[in-house]
Amino acid sequence: MTASQILAIIANIIIFAVYVTYLKQVITGQSTPNPATWLIWFSVLLINSITYIIITEDVYKSFISISACMFVGIILVLSYFKGALRPLERVDKCALIGVLPIVIFWQISENAEISNLSLQAILFISFIPTIMRLLDGTLKEATILPWNLAVIAYGFQIAAILVDFNGNYYSIAFPIVNGILGNGAVAVTILYINKKRT
Repeated sequence: MTASQILAIIANIIIFAVYVTYLKQVITGQSTPNPATWLIWFSVLLINSITYIIITEDVYKSFISISACMFVGIILVLSYFKGALRPLERVDKCALIGVLPIVIFWQISENAEISNLSLQAILFISFIPTIMRLLDGTLKEATILPWNLAVIAYGFQIAAILVDFNGNYYSIAFPIVNGILGNGAVAVTILYINKKRT
């Protein structure tokens, strides 16, 4: 087993811990997922998983996207049945609709690289409603832990890519944008809110 594969496996183990932790918070009512973020994540990660496999050409490196999509879907469905999801607002619907042109472009052009890169913009935008609603108090997050763990997991994913980097910069966009910047922004927001309360 190569160093890249080992790092990718570690990333997947940590991402499993992320979603198990967050799932527990949703079940106990400690966290209220923002519907826009989670619905967009599921839609984008579904397409992202397919295009990311094509880009990386490596099942170990692409498995984190598949795992994330699966767990986001589970949390989304659970939140729906628990009545924990808020209605979508106009800006949320616009972000969700933004996925459609990317899918059409991908199908027409068969360019997985540009399609996947475009998906990262939607993924990053999808974090904004969660951040805004955390700041105005309409959403709650019990702990910063899953968001910090997600940053660590994607850090290992980046390391898995870089340890045998072949010059494919498209493969590194997903863990940087979604993993580090997106999850990191939510973690910083929760940290700011917690400090403000003390």
